[in-house]
Amino acid sequence: MLHVPAKYKRCGVKVKCLACHWQLPNRKCHATGKSISTCPHKDRYRFNLIACVPGNTGKRRTKILPADTTFETALSELSVFRQELEKTGYKPKAPKSELVANTLVDFAVQYLDALSAVNTPQHLTRKRSKEYVDQCRLSIERFILALKKKKYPMNTFRLDELTDDEVGIYHDYLHKNKLGGERTYNKHIGMLKAFVNWCIRVKDQKHVNNVFTHVELKTTHKDSAIITKQEFDKLLRVVSPKNKNNRDSVSNRVVYKPWLKDGFRLALETGVRREELVTMRWSDIIEVSPGISVIKLNNLKVNRIEHGTDAGKFKYIPLTKSLIALLNELGYADKKGSNSFILERPEGTNIRYMSNSLSRGFAHYIKQVSDRLLEFKSFRKTYITFITLALGDKAKIFSGHSDSNVLRNHYLNSAFLVGNMSTFSIF
Repeated sequence: MLHVPAKYKRCGVKVKCLACHWQLPNRKCHATGKSISTCPHKDRYRFNLIACVPGNTGKRRTKILPADTTFETALSELSVFRQELEKTGYKPKAPKSELVANTLVDFAVQYLDALSAVNTPQHLTRKRSKEYVDQCRLSIERFILALKKKKYPMNTFRLDELTDDEVGIYHDYLHKNKLGGERTYNKHIGMLKAFVNWCIRVKDQKHVNNVFTHVELKTTHKDSAIITKQEFDKLLRVVSPKNKNNRDSVSNRVVYKPWLKDGFRLALETGVRREELVTMRWSDIIEVSPGISVIKLNNLKVNRIEHGTDAGKFKYIPLTKSLIALLNELGYADKKGSNSFILERPEGTNIRYMSNSLSRGFAHYIKQVSDRLLEFKSFRKTYITFITLALGDKAKIFSGHSDSNVLRNHYLNSAFLVGNMSTFSIF
């Protein structure tokens, strides 16, 4: 436990409790008034350097030292601290807008830059979608805000000062602000856990304990719901700007898009994720052998996790009988090999808008079709389920982890696969 020997009482080195943010008075805890030996926050004690500003009564400059600092080191640091202050005329070392190295905020900025491929060496970049980065930024900002409300000095609060106390503050903040729903809560905690893991792994903060791993996430068992043919047929029928009701007429107008039906059909027939769906081009359809074609796509999720870029591993979508029929409806004969998008994109519409519109549109219209809990991702579950029933263990060829050699070796040499994909339909 940190303490200042009696003979150094007025030397300029004090012990500060970062839990209650008070200087420790003569061996007593400020919060309880009892001996500091009984304080539950002894691990939050830090040496605090104090230097009075000459000619300004009451003005001081302070500096919190790392947790593992000894008193002898603190005395040495005090001398260096005072010399630095004399050189700068006792002005703050950095403007408030600047960050103190190794603070939680400093690492957060670096982490978000790495996810956005900004100010980060290529080998340290872990590029994610803008939607993911925005969600991560929101989770971290809410954590910082929760600590600020408890009077934490975020301009000096270090990453290695994180304990279960701060996680508890965040837990309470999320629930108080009605952000404690299962999915929202798990997402926020997961984002913070990933952030600290990144600091430990990439920024060499091996001494930091990831306290977010102590959180027991909320889990409710959900069936892996797939869409039935009857539900899907009804869904396509209700997707219409004319399909309004008195309670939600405005929302109907907002969620309807002329390309929604085609988007839903493509999602069912390919099993890809939203961003992959809206960026799929006619030129992605390649012939791997005479008469045998597939759609070759960058596996965005896997590549961003493993390589930090969009490129790397590919996923291959077989041209089934039902998919070929849909592509022909969408103009395959005229657009084959072109660089235009398979799901026609209105001019001025970006990827994120289309992706979100697919989810919102599905969530709205499916309620008019089924009482079951179905989400846009149910298309992917349905596709994987039916393709697995048809191909058995060969379905992993289309899971997104195969390279061109694997595709050729397994796809072309399997009479079962070649013989059935051209006649296979999801429904």
